[in-house]
Amino acid sequence: MVSKLACFIPDTGLSPDIEIIDGGMILHHVNWSTGKSVGSFAQNLIKQVKSNYHKVIVVFDKYLKNSMKAAERMRRAGGALPPVYNLTLESPLPAKDIIMKNDTNKQQLIDLLCSVECPETVKLIVGPHEEADCSIICHLKTQLSKGLSNVLVRSEDTDVFLLLLHYVSKWGCSESVYMERGSIDTNKIIDITKTCQKTTKEYKCPINQLLAIHSLTGCDSSSFPFKKGKVAALNLFEKNKNPIRQVSRMQSSLLTLC
Repeated sequence: MVSKLACFIPDTGLSPDIEIIDGGMILHHVNWSTGKSVGSFAQNLIKQVKSNYHKVIVVFDKYLKNSMKAAERMRRAGGALPPVYNLTLESPLPAKDIIMKNDTNKQQLIDLLCSVECPETVKLIVGPHEEADCSIICHLKTQLSKGLSNVLVRSEDTDVFLLLLHYVSKWGCSESVYMERGSIDTNKIIDITKTCQKTTKEYKCPINQLLAIHSLTGCDSSSFPFKKGKVAALNLFEKNKNPIRQVSRMQSSLLTLC
């Protein structure tokens, strides 16, 4: 869906007022120095963020027990989880899988990262929502309300892309909002503001229906229909002029095809 809808632009010359980064992406791509202390890992992460970005807010997930997301992560792990560690800044950093595959360990590490003093240009925070995806939108709204006119969001998640489209359109933003997908080494910049205009004009698709399409075709909390992807669903949606009726029809068609 991203490749079909997004307006990609060159990353040369882009100078955002602030960048909002998905903390989960940072944890997956940062150099994982097993054997060194958690405090040393935190300092290395902050140093890497500071050297690659101008002014930045890194937003982490909040891990809640007995939530839908927790149950899904348990399902993916097959019920077998790494042991729980009692982490401090002085503790040796465990292997990456031990942290990333156990919610308790991951939340401990995130809390410790956020407790470390950062330069003025870097903020590490746990968002108000369980999902960093939703918290990123809250922080985007806050930064735009401060008068910033050029904001870049960095995330690999399709959910973030669609949430940005939905809310930038809903707010009627005149500001420039961008999204970068990929790691530090593979930059793909999307102009969210232009993508909103393109989606409405070229695809005749009401942006407020995209989240429904995304949910029906599989997301973090719902399964996807067998061999029926998001682009096929979007193409089906475009064929009907009544968007509300089409969402219902699309749901029935997809379920029939499962």
